[in-house]
Amino acid sequence: MIVSRLGLNCWNMACSRVPGFTCISIVLLLLATFSLYGQSSGTAQPGIDIKSLFENASSSAKSELMDDGKFAADNAINPDFYFVGPGDILSLMIMPVPASEQPIMITPENTAIIPRIGAVSVKGKTLSQTRDTIITILKQRNPNATISLSLRKSRIVYVTVNGNVRYPGVFTFPASTRVSTVVRMAQQRSPNGNSLEGTQKQEDAPNRELNRILERPTTQGINPYSARNIRVFHSDGTANRVDFERARFFTDNNDDPTIREGDEVFVPYAPSSYPTISISGAVRRPTVLAYREGDKSSFLFKAGMGLNENADPTSVEGFGAGSNTQSFALNAKGELTNDIELTPGYAIVAGELKKNATSSAMGVVEVVGEVQKPGTYSVTSYQTRLRDIISKAGGFTSEAYLPLAYVLIRDQDRYDTKVEEAKKLLQHTDLGVEDTSRFLLHNNQTLPYASCDIARCFSEKKPSESDNIVLRDGDIIVIPKNPKSVFVYGQVLNSGYVVFEPGKNHEWYINAAGGYSMGAVESRTRIIKGRTKTWIEATPETVLEAGDALYVPPPAQNPPGYDIQFLATVAALATSAIFLITSVVNFFYR
Repeated sequence: MIVSRLGLNCWNMACSRVPGFTCISIVLLLLATFSLYGQSSGTAQPGIDIKSLFENASSSAKSELMDDGKFAADNAINPDFYFVGPGDILSLMIMPVPASEQPIMITPENTAIIPRIGAVSVKGKTLSQTRDTIITILKQRNPNATISLSLRKSRIVYVTVNGNVRYPGVFTFPASTRVSTVVRMAQQRSPNGNSLEGTQKQEDAPNRELNRILERPTTQGINPYSARNIRVFHSDGTANRVDFERARFFTDNNDDPTIREGDEVFVPYAPSSYPTISISGAVRRPTVLAYREGDKSSFLFKAGMGLNENADPTSVEGFGAGSNTQSFALNAKGELTNDIELTPGYAIVAGELKKNATSSAMGVVEVVGEVQKPGTYSVTSYQTRLRDIISKAGGFTSEAYLPLAYVLIRDQDRYDTKVEEAKKLLQHTDLGVEDTSRFLLHNNQTLPYASCDIARCFSEKKPSESDNIVLRDGDIIVIPKNPKSVFVYGQVLNSGYVVFEPGKNHEWYINAAGGYSMGAVESRTRIIKGRTKTWIEATPETVLEAGDALYVPPPAQNPPGYDIQFLATVAALATSAIFLITSVVNFFYR
């Protein structure tokens, strides 16, 4: 700026004082000066390239728009059923011009801003309808162009979930999420905690626990009736009836649609009774479904996931109301050739092939721990014995410690439901309140041990034949390593592990732990056995084993007023006894 003003001043002076030729020379000199200044400026501070500036800004905007966020993908969307809405980002490509992806964001007014075209309304349109509309408009400008339009990034929407779910409330999800995923997240809350409401678990749902035990839950963790009768209410006044079971096997996206902003998902409670259909027997997924009008045998067969490897394809029958029986035939693909409409209560049963008795008795057991050859070995269920398998495994290692060894029975179904089983066992109990609580605690902590003592089974002096138990398929033999210590804790001076010494009783280990501390009640000392975890009284004759625990409890803590009540009771009993004795004596000495 200063140089420009200086140049103008020189020009005025030259024009007024020197001849024309000299003026021309001065002008040329000034131009050369400006040129040198421009070059030196360019070296010290680069000039601004407007084209590059716009390209960089456009690239930055595209990068921000194309960011896919941190939401996991639910499933591939169907463009015929996905409704475009504010916040969606579309990807537009026009060829044969230099192909570059052009992002198109849907505005809050539900319009798409198309370059060189303007705003195009997409209100109430699916992705397919939006694609057809935009391509048609662009084709009017360039009929020979090849145009593609797809969804690049889904918008984030609010969805309300109510009814029979664990965590009702408002959730945020991408619009590409299906209703089944929303319900699943409302049943088991997201680790991200994206629920805005409903932080309290519903406990007032009628018969919730009973329904969960008696009915087979679906993959969404809800009862069969709810899974097929969910309602989705849209903000435009329309509604969908969702059927999770049909959505698993058929391509009609109306059975499990993607969500929209403002949707309200209502999961109904199951009535006390409702019609059902079922498939059982030799199928991969025996199941009971709520009946809906229009259900067909092909759908029920798909819900059963087809026949399993033990099925008899010639023995698939259906049973309807009364004595109505239908035989089904299967084609080479394993699909039903005859498809009938079902009635309430209809059941399909697939028969099984007759099993070979010898092959069904065969199984495998696993040996882990301190044996020469740990691994899996074949057995004949209820015939092969414990010693036979240990012999196959090469015997024990020098580190094996049999007092802690055990056999586990693989009975997972029994122990997965042991809490419910315990409640059933208490139906006709005569236990008191405290004993009932203790029973439930013990039952919840039980493990599927086989009743045997492996140390006695392999005793060198007198092996126990009763502990040489028969094995069955799935059993696990565990031979642990010698822990070489006893854990001493409670009212002792130095709680902790004490090195195991064979043949020592509890007094020796307590002395090794520093002796009893203040407040210890020696008579209450207990030994906790390492294998069974049972408590036994500590006597001078009782010898501890490696892996055992020794516990010295503090004095019993009685509630306030207990001692006074106890003394009052004793005094009352003594008074009554004295009165009774006095009365008897007076009766005989009258």
